[in-house]
Amino acid sequence: MEPNPQRPYKPTGNDAYDCLHEMLKSQNDEPMADPFRQEREKAENLKNSQTPNVQPPQPTTATSQTARDDLVSMVAQYFGASVKPVVLRMHDPGFTAPLRDLFSRMKENPEIVSIPAGPDSDQLCAVSIVEENTAALQQFLSLNPAFQKSASISWWGSIYMLVRINGWRPASQWHNMGTWISDGMMPVVEITPGQKATPLVVGGDIPVMEFDDLKWPAALEDKFFQARILAEYGPYYRVLGPRKKVLNEEVFCRIIARSSGLLYDTDTHTYCQRWPGEKSYKPIAKPDVISLVTKCLTGVAAADPNNFPANELRLPRIKSMVEHLKTVVAFTRANARESLIEYVRTRLCPKTGSTLTVEEIQADYLEYGRLKNMSLYPQAKFHVELPQVMLAQFNVSRVNRIQRPSEGTNRSTCRRGFNGVVLKGTLGTPGTGGTAGTG
Repeated sequence: MEPNPQRPYKPTGNDAYDCLHEMLKSQNDEPMADPFRQEREKAENLKNSQTPNVQPPQPTTATSQTARDDLVSMVAQYFGASVKPVVLRMHDPGFTAPLRDLFSRMKENPEIVSIPAGPDSDQLCAVSIVEENTAALQQFLSLNPAFQKSASISWWGSIYMLVRINGWRPASQWHNMGTWISDGMMPVVEITPGQKATPLVVGGDIPVMEFDDLKWPAALEDKFFQARILAEYGPYYRVLGPRKKVLNEEVFCRIIARSSGLLYDTDTHTYCQRWPGEKSYKPIAKPDVISLVTKCLTGVAAADPNNFPANELRLPRIKSMVEHLKTVVAFTRANARESLIEYVRTRLCPKTGSTLTVEEIQADYLEYGRLKNMSLYPQAKFHVELPQVMLAQFNVSRVNRIQRPSEGTNRSTCRRGFNGVVLKGTLGTPGTGGTAGTG
C-alpha cells in the first residue's frame, strides 16, 4: 500500500525548486491584467433548466422598486431558500476580489441582483474562465465533464460555472487559466433602468461535490495545494519569540516532496523518486536528498529575503528536515509473498502445450521485480514458494520432466517446471503471448 497524500506534481523546469518558488511567490504576484476585451452580448432567454418546477429568473422591465423586489424573489426561488439575493451597484465593494478588480475599471455602474458565495449560500462557489480563452475553457470542461451542462453565469466576457462544495474549500484565487470564487458576491441579473433586466444564469443543475474532486491545470493545482497545506498546518514560518523565527517543517517538507517527487521506502530504509504516471522508483542517496533540500531552501531564501530565517540554512537544521521528510512521504511495499502473487497473475497465463522451467520463470521474475522495485525472494525461498502460488493460481503442479536442450550438446535434459503455462510476451509488451518451450 502506497499512501500518496502529497499528490506530487512534476515540475516543468530543470530544477525541482523552480516549482517551490512558483508556489511560494503567489503573495507577490503582479496585479492581474484585464482579460476582458469587449462586452459580451447580453443573454436573451435562458436555456432549459433541469431544476424541477422552478424556472430561472426571466427578463422583465425593471423601473420600480416592486420590479426589483420581484427579481430578487425569483432569484431566491431559483437558488433556494438558503441564498439571500441583494441588489448592488457594479462598483460595490461587496463583490468578490477578482470581480472588484475588474469592475473598478468599468465606467458603467448598473444595478445587479447578486448572490453570496460560500457559507451564506449553502456553499455555492464558481469557476470563472474568460470566454476568449477557449483553450483553458475546453481543458477545464474536459477534466470536469459534470460542468458541460451545469448551471453557469455568462457576463462581461466570462463564464461563471456554479458548484456547491462539501467540506473544505480554498479562498478565492485568480489565475490567467481561471478564477476560483468562494467568497463575496456574484452577479446574477443586471438591471438597466427603462430596459429589460438581463438574466445571466444559463444551464441546468448545480453540481454538488468535494473540492478535491475538481480537476485543475497544473498551475492552479499548485495554488490550491499551497492553500490546503497552509490551512491544515499553519503559516510558512513559526514565530517562537521576539527574535526567533523558524520554518514550519510540516509545510516546507510537503512542498519539497511535491516539487521533487520524493518518497521514503520503509522496507529498505532508503529515499527514492517517482513521478505521477511512472511505475518504477529511482533510488536517491541520502546525501543527494540533503543537497536537494538545501537547494530548495536556498532558492526560497533568495526569493523571500525579508521573511526567510537565515539560520534555518544550517546543515544540522537541514538534516533535521530530511529526517522529517521520512514521516511525510513514507510508504510500504507489498511483501515478497504478495509480490510473487502479483507477478504470477501479471506475467503468466495458461496455454495448452506450453511449458516453463523454474529457472525461466525466476529469470523473468527477477527482471520484473527490478523494473517494479518489488520485494523479492532469494533463490532458495523462491523455489519453495513458487509451486504453492502456481497451484493456487493455475491449478498446476511442479513436474521434473520439462525437456530443454543441454548447453554444448545435442541432447535434452529434464528440468523442474510447469506444464500448460506461458509468459505473456516481453516485459515491455505484456499479453502478446509467446512460449518458452513446448513439450
